[in-house]
Amino acid sequence: MALASRQHQAAVTMAEAAVSAAPEMGAAWVALGQAHKFSGQAEEAERAYRRAVRLDGMNALARIGLGELMIASRRPEEAVVEYDLALRRQPALVAAHMGWAMRWPRRAERGRSGALPAGARAASATG
Repeated sequence: MALASRQHQAAVTMAEAAVSAAPEMGAAWVALGQAHKFSGQAEEAERAYRRAVRLDGMNALARIGLGELMIASRRPEEAVVEYDLALRRQPALVAAHMGWAMRWPRRAERGRSGALPAGARAASATG
């Protein structure tokens, strides 16, 4: 675990150096977002992905990263928006298709109340 943690921190350090060298390069911010995400730093990851989106509003990889963060933080409606924007930019991106499709049945299960039925809550907790 410690080795993995050091590798993640090294990735963050390298991505921060890339952002410092090229602060207007969206790909550098995406790399920083990914490094933070894999380090378990969701808030920092979201800030980096959002910066990438500010630089290039249709950066598909930033949108997918945001979608993944939205799912992890139980914000499926926001995730679907991000995946949809990624698909508009790059329709062939499998990750966007998978993320979007994963959330669609859950949205239908929630119904008008927004709460999952008891059986779906249990399935959602395990998957």
